[in-house]
Amino acid sequence: MVAVVTGAGSGLGRAVAEHFIGQGRQVALLDRDLQALHNHPAWAGSPLARAYAVDVGDEAGVAAVFDQLRADLGPASILVNAAGIADMRPALDMPGEAWDRVMRINVGGSFFCAKAAARQMMDRQSGRIVNFASVSGLRASFGRIAYGTSKAAVISLTTHLAVEWAQYGITVNAIAPGPIETPMSASLSGAAKEAYLSRIPARRYGQPAEIVAAVDYLTGDGAAFVTGHTLVVDGGFTVFGTPAF
Repeated sequence: MVAVVTGAGSGLGRAVAEHFIGQGRQVALLDRDLQALHNHPAWAGSPLARAYAVDVGDEAGVAAVFDQLRADLGPASILVNAAGIADMRPALDMPGEAWDRVMRINVGGSFFCAKAAARQMMDRQSGRIVNFASVSGLRASFGRIAYGTSKAAVISLTTHLAVEWAQYGITVNAIAPGPIETPMSASLSGAAKEAYLSRIPARRYGQPAEIVAAVDYLTGDGAAFVTGHTLVVDGGFTVFGTPAF
């Protein structure tokens, strides 16, 4: 069973890849930064890990990498689309080139990888695809016009693929993380972190392991009848309404 993880060089993609390798799965690690993939101690030298450099927004490049990993490891059984970028600018300051880049990577990349993986999964009449969305795709906030719109599109993409590919035994779901402790969140100012905490009923940031647990569920046998769903992992951030007075 081959698990493919995009964005495996850092952040939540790396955490998912580490988990799969720890389970003894064969994992294809995809990222633009091949150096980050090769140098990570969790899988350096492991026969279970194979690294591939790819820009997920390049459809031809994605198709070529999936052909190669199939030849190297066998057909993909699991795909986790964790690769993504953010460009946090207000709408009036967002140039078209930056908008297009966010859409190409976050939406196009998820679609291109899902399509390439699904072609391999169809041969076995089974497969699990998990796309990384975000709570920014479910609720609006300042400075996230491109990122939030792209993640809303990923949620819609997930539902359409789920409907089309259920006949092949392929489930397609999404995860929408809220504020999670990652290197990116660690760079926030104290005021910014406190602003987030004030809107999280759980009164803490989530841990990468809690996102990994959601991926583990959606790629496991227990979720065989779950498809087209977006699992929100956010400590109540999305549903929070009026604060206590």
